[in-house]
Amino acid sequence: MVPPGGVWTERAIQAGPYPVEVALAKDGTAYATNEYEGTVTVVAAGSPSPSHTITVGAKDHPHGIAAAPDGTVYVANILRNDVAVIEPGGATVARRIPVGAAPQEVVATPDSAVYVTNSADNTVSVIPPGATAAAAAIPTSEDPGRIAVRADGSVVVVNRGGRSLTLIAAAGAPAPGAGTPDGGEPSAESPGSGGGSSAGGTTGGVSGLGLTAIAAGAAALLLGGAGALIAVLRRRRRGKAELPAWTFN
Repeated sequence: MVPPGGVWTERAIQAGPYPVEVALAKDGTAYATNEYEGTVTVVAAGSPSPSHTITVGAKDHPHGIAAAPDGTVYVANILRNDVAVIEPGGATVARRIPVGAAPQEVVATPDSAVYVTNSADNTVSVIPPGATAAAAAIPTSEDPGRIAVRADGSVVVVNRGGRSLTLIAAAGAPAPGAGTPDGGEPSAESPGSGGGSSAGGTTGGVSGLGLTAIAAGAAALLLGGAGALIAVLRRRRRGKAELPAWTFN
């Protein structure tokens, strides 16, 4: 734990075996998934130690975790292919929601909708606020992993195997204009657009044009940074000949 504005660790709180992710509820309660033990450690705001541990499943491998604005906590269980739901202040799993294969990461949007990346079947499950079942499975590129919510409620998914991003509009459909990294057609379109999945089964990643622009920008930044570093090293060598070029202060 690091205090606000602090630059050092104030205290360490013991969790279970192999804690992998943590989520903070609006009241400051922290929830940490212990993947090897199949539990969630709960730490109340300001507490020096856990208040209790919630059993999810010894063989479920809970991984990703998110706290919705209403206080409900969602845990993605990789080996059980579901999401465990913990009610605000709860000490047990209230219910389970089946999703895709090998769910790994989970996020909650400002309106309490939940998105889950299913890494083995290349989809994102969408769970509406308060629902007891997933309402949709949105195709992505290969091996979706990390997932983030933007300020407008849309969602961005990192496809590790596909080396691309999938953009999902707040309504739950891939963002208009989102195509594949190789310039293919989008896998789906926003509601009312009249479009659907492409014939080739391509995914809703970043458009080819957008990826080209991003790559060009990244290359420019990299070259610029390299040029600046070379210039600094050359000046350092001229000013301090006794120092090797790779020395940094």
